[in-house]
Amino acid sequence: MTRIELPASPLSITLKVEHEPVPLFHLANIRRLPEMWRVRAEVDELELCADEDREVGLVEFALVDLNRDFDVFDGAVSGPGADVLDEVLAPGGRLVHEIDRRVPAYGPPKLILFRRGEITPAWRSAGLSVPLILGGASLLAPLARVAVYSSNGQEEALRLAGVPDGDRELAVAALHELLEQAGFWRWHRAHVAALHDADFRKRCAKVIEGWFNPQFFKEA
Repeated sequence: MTRIELPASPLSITLKVEHEPVPLFHLANIRRLPEMWRVRAEVDELELCADEDREVGLVEFALVDLNRDFDVFDGAVSGPGADVLDEVLAPGGRLVHEIDRRVPAYGPPKLILFRRGEITPAWRSAGLSVPLILGGASLLAPLARVAVYSSNGQEEALRLAGVPDGDRELAVAALHELLEQAGFWRWHRAHVAALHDADFRKRCAKVIEGWFNPQFFKEA
C-alpha cells in the first residue's frame, strides 16, 4: 500500500475556532443574523514544518437559529450551502417532522450549516476533507442541535478535497460515503446529523481516529 508523504506529522494538526467578523452597521440586528464560524486546521507551532505548509485548511459554517422565519437579508439563506434549508426546515424555521423526531430534543435550537471549505495544496492528498468537516461540527456541537451538509455542494466538496475535474463524481460519492459512515443520513439533497446523539458522536470519533492510521502516512 502506497504511503502518502505529508509536510508534518498528522498528530501535530490543531484546530482553531474563529467567529467571523461582524460589520459595525449590523450590530443593531445581531440577534437576527446567522452566526458565521470558521474552523482552521494548522500545524502546531512547536512542530518542525516549512512555514508555507503550516496552514492545512479551513471549513466555514453558519449557525442558523431555528424556530423563526428568515428574510432575504439572512446571510445563511443566500450563502453557500443554503440551497437545502427549504428542505430541512418547515415554515417558521422549525425542523421538518421527519428530521425533528430523529434528533434529540436537547441542545440549543440552532442548526450548523456547512458553508465552504478548502485544503491547502501540500495537504490535499491526505484525505482530510471529511475529518475537517467532522472536527469543525464537533467543536461547534455545544451550540446547536443538528448539522446539515448540502449534498449538492459538489463544487465546495471538490474545492475542499482538491480533486481534479475528471474525478468529480467519484470524489463526491466517496465524501458522502464517509459522512454517512460518521453518522450523517441523507435527506433529499442534504446530509443531516444529530449532534447530541451518542451513536453519532461514537461514529464521528471513529472516522476521525481512522484517518490517523500511521500505515498511510509518512512525514516529509
